Parts: sequence; C-alpha cells; structure tokens
Amino acid sequence: MKMPRKLALLLPFVVALAACGGGGDEDDSSSNSADALNGSWYSSATLASWSFSSSGTGLLMQGSYDGSACRLTWVEFNVNTSSKTITYYITRARGLGSNNTYDSGTVRQGPYSTGYSVSGNSATIGAGTYSRSSTRPAGCQNA
Repeated sequence: MKMPRKLALLLPFVVALAACGGGGDEDDSSSNSADALNGSWYSSATLASWSFSSSGTGLLMQGSYDGSACRLTWVEFNVNTSSKTITYYITRARGLGSNNTYDSGTVRQGPYSTGYSVSGNSATIGAGTYSRSSTRPAGCQNA
C-alpha cells in the first residue's frame, strides 16, 4: 500500500522529532564543531542509528521491530557545544519496506533542535541513549 504524499512527507519528520526529543528554533551562534558526535551511533531501545560527519551532514535510520521497514532521514546540522544542542534541517526523507515506500525528494524542513551529550562511547541524543556502533536497525541493513 502506497502512503499518501502529504502523510509520507510529514511522518518522517514527526518520527525523527520523537526519536530526537523535540524541535524548535535555535539561534545562529551555533558552532560547527561536531568532533565528539562524528561517526555512527546506534540504539536498540529506539531502533535507530544516527551518523554524523565532520562536513555537517548526517543520516537518521529508523528500523522496525519486525525488520520489514526502514525510514531514512538525511539532515544538515550544526552543533552548539555551549548549550549542548544539535540544530538540524531535514534535507530528504525516504521510506523503504512493503508498506512504507515514499521519497520526499529534496526538501528543507526545520530548523529542529535537540539536546545531546557524549561520554566516551555513549551519547544521549534527545531522549535516546546511543552507543558508538555502525550497527543498522532491523529493516535498514540494505539501505
């Protein structure tokens, strides 16, 4: 079953915000220093993984319990190390799976903002706790 376009475009944003812990405006004083976040982070509790690059782009992968679906959300982000926040824009959202097929194409939604902290190989991003790992959520292994 194909998802209606309006719902398909809205759904990944809502899910991304739920996984991240909220949204809102952020001032332009943010720093691009994302060294502590660079790399891949995985959470089995949220069935999600974040990948952050030093170039300020990232990818949120959200899997499903049964492994039949995957949501991919590409972002451009800035990190404010003083306030411990990530401010990001969604640049594309895509769903893969038997009942989850959609592609937003190029978009620019946001800004959204969420808190973060990093301690060794553990990170809290929004309400989720992630471990440094290249593991992909169920349903996203071939994404």
